[in-house]
Amino acid sequence: MAIIGNYQLGEELGRGPLGTVYIATHIATNKQVVFRGFMKPPAAKDQAWAECIQRYTDELSVAVELSHPNIAQIYEYGHEEGVYWIASELFSGMNVAALLDRKGPMSLQDTGAIVSQIGNALDYALSKGLVHLDITPFNILRLEDNTVKVINFGLGHIRSKWGSPYVSPEQIRNETPDAHSDVFSLGVVLYEMLMGDPPWMSNDADSIMAAVLGEDPQPPAEQPKAVQEAVMKMMAKEPGDRYDNAGAAAESFCDASNVAPDVAIEKHEKKKGLRSYHANAGLARYDLTTSDVRSAIEDLRAKIAQRH
Repeated sequence: MAIIGNYQLGEELGRGPLGTVYIATHIATNKQVVFRGFMKPPAAKDQAWAECIQRYTDELSVAVELSHPNIAQIYEYGHEEGVYWIASELFSGMNVAALLDRKGPMSLQDTGAIVSQIGNALDYALSKGLVHLDITPFNILRLEDNTVKVINFGLGHIRSKWGSPYVSPEQIRNETPDAHSDVFSLGVVLYEMLMGDPPWMSNDADSIMAAVLGEDPQPPAEQPKAVQEAVMKMMAKEPGDRYDNAGAAAESFCDASNVAPDVAIEKHEKKKGLRSYHANAGLARYDLTTSDVRSAIEDLRAKIAQRH
């Protein structure tokens, strides 16, 4: 039986940038959660690792306070016996990437219903001082009741973006990103929902990065001109040429497509003075995909038992 913090690990859900993902049960409340954890890589230098963990805790300290129906809630995070762990909301749904694989491009109606909820989630987080920085079809889930959940807030720095068609040009240039960066990524996801594929396709990561930086995509075909203009504005190369925030982008898209969103687009007062997200390097500098908290904690406790 593997217990970390107040959680007992259960079945494996899959793998991600932070290694093996489990269902876990809170011992006191019997509540089930998604549980992820990782350890310091053996080759990591102490100072560099400390800087990455500082960014990790800084951003999670904001993310754990987010409470919104379109955001997957992070319940708590901690550090125990060399394991850094996160417990977050468990729900059943399918990410947008899987939806596209199963059914192909979406209608304007379905796209508008999803984008309005993403816009609400991103704008709410922005009002609390947090941007996502990893908006992709894999981080957007639709539940059986059509509620949309955006996952991995506070964790936009845990994986390398090199070769991703969803990363904004300023992130590739290693400039400080802000809300405009999420607007760009949202535009690329919107494009893919309408067309079935992102605007830049290649098996070569360098080619995709070059295209994101310097190649203007064709407008999404067979869409109303106003829809094309809204999507293209989201994907503008320069941040200042995009919508100021995801809520404004979502509203413009829904207006252009003449689609009434399932959920009204909310208005949030934007928090000024967002942190500099590149003050410390992110965990993406390390490969944590092979981390397995169950094995790590069981091995550690077995060694302790042997000493006694």
